[in-house]
Amino acid sequence: MADFAVTQFFEQGKSGWTETWYTSAAGHTQAAERWFAELSSPRIAMCGNNVKITALRVSDILIDRDSRLEGANLFAAQNPPADYPGLGVLVNIHSTPIYYRSQIFRGPPDDWILTDESGRPYPSATWRMKFDAFRARLVGHSWAIRVCDRGDLTNPASQIKTVADTGLGLLTITTTAAHNLTPGARIKIKGATGASAVGVWTKTPRGEYQVQDSTSATAFQIAEAVPPGYVYRGKGTVRKVIFRLAVIDDSTVREPRTRRAGRIFFVPAGRH
Repeated sequence: MADFAVTQFFEQGKSGWTETWYTSAAGHTQAAERWFAELSSPRIAMCGNNVKITALRVSDILIDRDSRLEGANLFAAQNPPADYPGLGVLVNIHSTPIYYRSQIFRGPPDDWILTDESGRPYPSATWRMKFDAFRARLVGHSWAIRVCDRGDLTNPASQIKTVADTGLGLLTITTTAAHNLTPGARIKIKGATGASAVGVWTKTPRGEYQVQDSTSATAFQIAEAVPPGYVYRGKGTVRKVIFRLAVIDDSTVREPRTRRAGRIFFVPAGRH
């Protein structure tokens, strides 16, 4: 079994967009077959009759450009037309207890987006019924979102002990226990603080970095510029950036949102 990204290409008039869901399967063909059998019908049923799913791209997430394209021509002929491509309904996708992902479902029929007395739009009961059918397939068939592993058991964070400026554009960071990092590893640092020579506080280092060198079991270096006379003030953790699939188990419908749509994907190719 391997993990696959299944990307759907939508078309509405002169605009287009994509949506991606993740699954484990024996191969590209099996992942595509799962999507057609489990997600295609309930997803297009949420769209207006002027919206089409024109193609599917299935990509092995561990092998760059290892993708297979499938043609499609799916549309919901019985539905009213959608308004404009930028309109969609914002939904929070859950993989409890710690992973959440925002997803805008574009293409709802114009008649299914209503307005309350204050002028605020909201999805109609019909749209919610269609979404509930789609959500049931996502949850019931173990479709997933891709997340950065933040599990304390599967990918524990290391406590930062010291941060020192080498003066060469590098920071040397030591941890209270073995960090198990190698050169080139992607990491995320949170909660560290420091100050310049004149006492101005800074949140450096913080964010994502690449390990430049691992100088010992408890020390490594990252590329980062800091103020002159930088002094580490304490706190902070470092965690390796490891992506994995988190199975969807719930969702929360929020409200309609607008966001600019792109152009039609005439040739859906390239990196996944």
